[in-house]
Amino acid sequence: MMEKRYNKKRLWALLLVVLVFAFFVMTIYQNLVVKNIYYTLEYGNLPNDFSNYRIAQISDLHNATYGKNNAQLVDSLRENQPNIIVITGDLIDSNHIDIEVAIEFVKQVKKIAPCYFVTGNHEAWIGQQ
Repeated sequence: MMEKRYNKKRLWALLLVVLVFAFFVMTIYQNLVVKNIYYTLEYGNLPNDFSNYRIAQISDLHNATYGKNNAQLVDSLRENQPNIIVITGDLIDSNHIDIEVAIEFVKQVKKIAPCYFVTGNHEAWIGQQ
């Protein structure tokens, strides 16, 4: 009886280790790939000028880079041909600031489409330091 209980505990411990490992692998993977999500919004009272209008929204990069000089991210934006790009904060990470990565990224994407920027909490925290 004691051996069954011991084996059951080992099985649960192994399952927990596998789940934690899978969670970490999934988290790391999601932070290494560019993922595009598309939404189509339909409003009857919008002017025709907004028909097929594309808005690319970038957020929470936290100094991450996707390829050399963010090439994967920039290429993805270029391929999607947005009318505007909105950057909704946290291009930088307040814990390890590398403002040059963010500046270089913005320099590249503003060549693709007009860009609009809203500060995030990490940019605000930098301003308070």
